[in-house]
Amino acid sequence: MRQIVIYILLMVVVPCFSQNSDDVTLKNLAEQITIKATSPEEPVCMNASLFLAKENDLKKDVLMVKAKVHENWHIYAFVPEGGFFIQSELKLKLPDGVEATLVKEPSVYGYEADPQIMLYKGDLLFVYELKVGHQVQGEHEITTTLSFQPCDPYACLPPNEIKVKNKFVK
Repeated sequence: MRQIVIYILLMVVVPCFSQNSDDVTLKNLAEQITIKATSPEEPVCMNASLFLAKENDLKKDVLMVKAKVHENWHIYAFVPEGGFFIQSELKLKLPDGVEATLVKEPSVYGYEADPQIMLYKGDLLFVYELKVGHQVQGEHEITTTLSFQPCDPYACLPPNEIKVKNKFVK
């Protein structure tokens, strides 16, 4: 129960972009991120792109992670401790001097068989604001890893992960 309360608090407390020009810009940038088509054999696809403020109409540098879950499939957004399913995890490997703050995440859905479990379905978009310290110079890389267990209404596939690397120069 404590984990559910913490998860709900995080969902409410995580700051979101206010309605401004950044919303439109982020939407336009998200449309530029391409993802392979999904299928029952590969029900989850993901890609990540780095958008620097100096090259786009943004106030801050952002990392956008876009994923798609095949129709009638899902992955697990939240699984209580001791649960049978595997909770999805999005991990960022950042260079020293770079911090990431999650500012937007996709909607979650309740699992009909167990209301304590939350699911991701369909199109997913995670947006991270990046704070790059002044000491960060030269070429760097950010690695984004999505770990997940895809399931349809009848069965689950083995756990899987997708990694994407983005390079940037400061």
